[in-house]
Amino acid sequence: MNKRGLKGKLMGSGILLAVSPIVILGLVAYFITASNIEKDTQAKTTAFAKSASHLIDTVLLSESVNMALQSRSVDVMEALLEVNSGTPGEKVAKLQEALNSMQVYVRDRYEFIFVADTKGNVIADSINGETKGINLSDRDYFRQAMGGNASLDNVVINKKTGNPNLIIAQPVITGDGGVVGVVGCALKVSFMADKLNEIKVGKTGYLYVVNKEGMFLIHPDEKRVLKTNIKVEKGMEKFAALIFSGKEGVGEYELKGVKKFAAF
Repeated sequence: MNKRGLKGKLMGSGILLAVSPIVILGLVAYFITASNIEKDTQAKTTAFAKSASHLIDTVLLSESVNMALQSRSVDVMEALLEVNSGTPGEKVAKLQEALNSMQVYVRDRYEFIFVADTKGNVIADSINGETKGINLSDRDYFRQAMGGNASLDNVVINKKTGNPNLIIAQPVITGDGGVVGVVGCALKVSFMADKLNEIKVGKTGYLYVVNKEGMFLIHPDEKRVLKTNIKVEKGMEKFAALIFSGKEGVGEYELKGVKKFAAF
């Protein structure tokens, strides 16, 4: 895995000075293999895992920059100041119209873009206000952004659609340093999975991502996202321990009678 990672890239570029480190502790490329594993196979599989890690870093960096630019939008700032003053009106309507016009360009990768006030209430989105009024104050990404930090590593079940989304959120900060709200996007997990599937891992291999708790964040079978934990999945317990040792490596495990070889 790229040791510099997303946080280092963001800080090095000067885009964000305080960013929550992204947690991709279990980026794994694996495929069915015979009992005798050749060294070149190990090297190739490790390269697949590193390529996938780099791809995820690149995509999330790009989307984080997009949301950072949105957080500096005049429409976003004026609408939030209007709401926070207790008199929502034409500025919010103008923001809603602007976001609506963006959806056609982002719908392949986003469920929607949203803007929330300091209380966590969505004031506008890119899908005609369908999520307006939903409260996000219980979400980790909202609390991180309200603390002045970007949030890049939260996968949640979308309150509107029921689909798993990777939320990228940025604080909206005034000239004097005050946080007046949050702007973010609900990135489709299926979009990230499709990107990972572009990396071909032999004939039967695929890639998945887990969080620090061991839950799948990205998986070819979307039904397993946030529902399967590799730390307790029968046959994967020892392999999970290797992943969370904080080192790069390769390993084997047996799942439902099938031996797997993996790099992480």
